[in-house]
Amino acid sequence: MCGIVGIFGEPGGKNVKVFTDMLQMDVIRGWDSTGIAVVDKKGTWEYTKNVGLPQVILSDHQVKHGMLGHKRGPAQMLILGHNRAATKGGVSIDNAHPFEHNGIILVHNGTLFNWESIQQGAEQRFPTDSEAICWHISKHGVASMYEKMDGAAMLVWWDDEHGRLNFLSNGKRSFLYGYTEGRKQLVFASEAWFIKGACKRNQMELEDDKLYKVDDHVHWQFRVSRKGRVVGEAADLQPFRATAPIICKGGPERGKTVWNGNTWSDSDQAEWDEQWGIWPSSAVNEPHQAGKLVPVAGTKEPELFTDPSLDVLRKKDIPENIFHKMYDKCTFCKNELTHDYEDAVILDDYEAACGLCSSLSELEGIRMVSGKGV
Repeated sequence: MCGIVGIFGEPGGKNVKVFTDMLQMDVIRGWDSTGIAVVDKKGTWEYTKNVGLPQVILSDHQVKHGMLGHKRGPAQMLILGHNRAATKGGVSIDNAHPFEHNGIILVHNGTLFNWESIQQGAEQRFPTDSEAICWHISKHGVASMYEKMDGAAMLVWWDDEHGRLNFLSNGKRSFLYGYTEGRKQLVFASEAWFIKGACKRNQMELEDDKLYKVDDHVHWQFRVSRKGRVVGEAADLQPFRATAPIICKGGPERGKTVWNGNTWSDSDQAEWDEQWGIWPSSAVNEPHQAGKLVPVAGTKEPELFTDPSLDVLRKKDIPENIFHKMYDKCTFCKNELTHDYEDAVILDDYEAACGLCSSLSELEGIRMVSGKGV
């Protein structure tokens, strides 16, 4: 789990205060490292990152009086922050977010399963899946990256060439945003209460008090208009489509087992057997057209997330034996789910809640949120 926060749009005196409040709230989602990127009205960008909590960055003299300070005045068009909980790659400054390749400054919340395929063709092997994503977008474009990306990803990046803020989600990590009055600013974060709390504390009003979620598989690009309003454009993308493993009948991989273009190892086989119990004998690669950016007619607003802090719990749609292989403990109380199939509630592809925790949430009139912040 990682966390993303930021504010984009017309520079203002409250922007830095709202951002720093959100960044410090965001530490509950990641405490291994912190990073900040800033883009001013002229399009000049810079970023800094370090191991540790947000205070390590925010107390730095260059950040406090430079990137976020009075030397710039209220000139920050974009302030983007990330708190990392390390998954792929060790804890280090180099592995902290954001990453930059050829003017793409990117942060990522999630974990990929096939990130080796994302960095094929690179001159170096990247130690994190997030940097591999950044490199691939800068080299081959977002559509090429997205159709190859298997795993969880909420991506936010600045495109220096086109001067756009970008959002892209495959629906496996939470992310929300709202506009200030007059759409002068766009405030975004991994959790709704970051936005609500920081804006209320600093007397920054949200337009109609609404928050929105990013539609799955839709690439959003935002810019500031000449009138100082944040405007967005959306485009559909072709997501990754998983295939079952196959045995190559020719070429350099002849006789080897390959899954989604990656050689299938004994450990991969064990993982497949553990999670699914079978290996389809008739499995073939499913052909699909490469994803293309297809403009959405007009500027379509995404679906309003009426309960912005939480998502709707899914009903179980998998057999009991598979359920127990995928979900062993309750996300909240950590009790075993061995005998709780009928009452347990699936939160997402990785987590579930026992019947008692789900019942308590209903009695108290609340909805549950996954501990991983999906």
